[in-house]
Amino acid sequence: MSGADMTENAIIDRGSAIRMRRCVPVGTFWGAVAALVVNITIWFVGRAGEPIRVVTGWAPDGADLTFVEVVATTVVAVGLGSALLARMQRRFDRFPAWAIIVASVTVASALPLWSLDVDTGSKVALSCMHLATGVCAIAAQSAARRASVGAPT
Repeated sequence: MSGADMTENAIIDRGSAIRMRRCVPVGTFWGAVAALVVNITIWFVGRAGEPIRVVTGWAPDGADLTFVEVVATTVVAVGLGSALLARMQRRFDRFPAWAIIVASVTVASALPLWSLDVDTGSKVALSCMHLATGVCAIAAQSAARRASVGAPT
């Protein structure tokens, strides 16, 4: 099958399927690293004036966002997205559909942050972290696929 014949639902040959499954952990690793670098930078910059505040079920009045929470949430988000990709890639090339899902979840998760009862700086920082995580996850998986010999992009 040529690249022009590939569609989102095209069955991929066994060799390509193995290469694409192997590139998911690589994309996961680099996606997590990139997202951590960006999110930790946003966290440090965002805390320059005052702490970044979040409202959660266990802190309805708001709490300061901690370094550990930034790291844990970033790694879990990239990991869950990658697990979904690995599951979707079992028999078919589903990367384009996965990228749309991740982009949609990223934007959908950032929008409600603007209704939180926290300062605007916290809203901006949290939204940037959400968007950066999704962008890093998609970009790293795309790069891992391109680096995988013979894998369609």
